[in-house]
Amino acid sequence: MARLINKASVVSIMNKRGRLDESLVGKKVQFTVQGNGTRIDVKTKEGQLVQSVVEQGTVFQKVIFNLQANSSIAAKSDAVRKLAAAGLAAEMAGNAEEAHKHFTAYLNAMQVSFSVPTTSPPFSVGRSCGHRGKGRQSHYREWFSVDYRSYHYPCSSA
Repeated sequence: MARLINKASVVSIMNKRGRLDESLVGKKVQFTVQGNGTRIDVKTKEGQLVQSVVEQGTVFQKVIFNLQANSSIAAKSDAVRKLAAAGLAAEMAGNAEEAHKHFTAYLNAMQVSFSVPTTSPPFSVGRSCGHRGKGRQSHYREWFSVDYRSYHYPCSSA
């Protein structure tokens, strides 16, 4: 079983990440993509799979990438603050599993992420998401840049 996340773990993880805040609006920034992305099917609000218009007969997919960065916008959210408080309360009460659950949700809420359609250039030139080869992250960094003016952190090819 993996080690449970506690307050000290949260502080350590948060300190290893960069920070995106309002002072970066209009500026070009570079952060490290963490991992190789997670490929998911795109669904409508009603839960129906979206069909690809580029690759007929297939489900439209996107890849979600996490950056090694925290969002100052998320830090101001009452819902995110409540996750941290619930984790602290559970840890103080001696409930490590419950604290872990809340701290994990808090870290996920704080981490900046963005998604890219699988039909975008980095995927359409023969690069496969999920390949765990050495140096894989550098391929993605070549293609993606973050525009902090948007909450969804859209990407553009470089």
